[in-house]
Amino acid sequence: MRMLWTKMQPYAWESGLARPFISADQVLALLDYSAYFDLAQQPLPDNRAGIFDRLSAEKIITQDAGAHWNITNLGAALISPDRFIDFPPRSRNEALAALMRRMRLCEEQGTGIDKVVASVERFQLPPPDFRVEGSSTRAVLFAPRRFAQMTFDERIRACCQHAALCYVSGDIMKNATLRERFGIDSRNSAQVSQLIRAALDRALIRPADRERPKSGYVPAWA
Repeated sequence: MRMLWTKMQPYAWESGLARPFISADQVLALLDYSAYFDLAQQPLPDNRAGIFDRLSAEKIITQDAGAHWNITNLGAALISPDRFIDFPPRSRNEALAALMRRMRLCEEQGTGIDKVVASVERFQLPPPDFRVEGSSTRAVLFAPRRFAQMTFDERIRACCQHAALCYVSGDIMKNATLRERFGIDSRNSAQVSQLIRAALDRALIRPADRERPKSGYVPAWA
């Protein structure tokens, strides 16, 4: 997989740098190092050498052959945002990922996005939008809006996320579960049926049982 990734990418982000060839003063200006020691529950060193030794040990910074330092880079997502819910966790920089886990900023189970989407559904909010922009990944959360106020793309995205969340939970999406996700009364089930049909037409979901197409739905990749 690493060889394939290397051939597909003009630059290896796994070992990339966010800011190369900068001075020690620039490192301290760019990094909130005091927050690092606070999150890591470690005492702040008394001098610059102690700070740099600790940041280097955690692979947050690296030193080149000269007197310059490099700030490491997390890079863009390794998988498509459409598969954030079901794919197992993957890290470009395992050393930095391990540090973030020790800081309790992330977990190893790979269920962070699942929990976000589940919480969004619980409060019937517009679906989050996960975007890959160049070498960065952006997650956009939205303020409360009713189903009637959501755009068509948002409704489709919510339908796909709901299908994926049901699937990884060992369930299947149905008209009733999607109605509950949006807070739509059973008398207006036709609205959800039209949305499911639109997702089917775009090959984003498929029937869980092809012999009984209306028994429930799963993501197209399932």
